Amino acid sequence: AFYSVKGGYVPGKGPHGADVTIRLGGQSGTALRVAGRHADVFELSAGSPDEVSQLIERVRAAAAEHGRAGKLRFALPVRMRSQKDEGVADHKAVEVSGSPAEIALSLLPYAGLGIHEFMIGG
Repeated sequence: AFYSVKGGYVPGKGPHGADVTIRLGGQSGTALRVAGRHADVFELSAGSPDEVSQLIERVRAAAAEHGRAGKLRFALPVRMRSQKDEGVADHKAVEVSGSPAEIALSLLPYAGLGIHEFMIGG
């Protein structure tokens, strides 16, 4: 469903004023076209750096069709894995473990792709 509000007012605004960040994700052609036109942040699917890079390029191409190639930010789901989770895979998030320095090093390849946010869960 799509809703439209005319003359709406929000008395208590967040730290960024009345702007609402539009976050979208998906991999279908329709999802990429809609995100390319409307999203502020594209929530990527988990994958290897190569897979994530390919998805970023597809999203940027969809955004370029609307003059928005440089306006999208990218977020990647990351799951903090503990020793008790050994052998349990979460395909919805990139899994990381280790010391803070090791985790940072494992995320560097993704940051180099242009990831702006890591959505961390545990």
